[in-house]
Amino acid sequence: MMKAGLKFEGTLKQSDRNNQGICDASYYAILAEDYFAAAAPLKRFPKHIVAVDGVVENERGEILLVKNRNGWVPPGGQVENGETLIDALKREIREESGAEVSVGRLICVSSNTQPLPGYNGYETIPTKVAFTFICKYESGELRISDETSEVKWVAKSEVLDYITSPVYKERISHYMSGDSQVKYIAYKTRPGVVFQINREI
Repeated sequence: MMKAGLKFEGTLKQSDRNNQGICDASYYAILAEDYFAAAAPLKRFPKHIVAVDGVVENERGEILLVKNRNGWVPPGGQVENGETLIDALKREIREESGAEVSVGRLICVSSNTQPLPGYNGYETIPTKVAFTFICKYESGELRISDETSEVKWVAKSEVLDYITSPVYKERISHYMSGDSQVKYIAYKTRPGVVFQINREI
């Protein structure tokens, strides 16, 4: 049997049950499927990931944070094929927190220049560029999602105490400074975060 360029060798056998020959083909078919699933190639990300995140502020001056596997961070995620940055950001914030937002100006562009080992069936995690925007909360009741274990509004004076990632701290700190220029950050994350570029553009 040939499938996906691989060869599976098996022999169907006959068993004598109640004088009837019963072919165990279904059993071997299951074995074949398991074999080819194990031998399937690893999944691949796009050559370069494009992502967005938003610093969402409400009418009380609080900042929206979500908690995921990276700790407390602003909501955001990958841009899908065919999406604009703005549409992707609105979708990601809605999916991760339940909030509907309007998207304002760009405040930071960040480049992770180091590919990383893969997980969940992916061969490698490629380099990534992320765009951070100021967002205004419009409506929606906060809720968690498959990607977030907690969602909350945090006083602006306490936001940096929640965030542990040096990269997210830089993005939020730039927003808190009130500087109108866009910041550009280039960094590597292994073995620890090292900033290659960290300046306004």
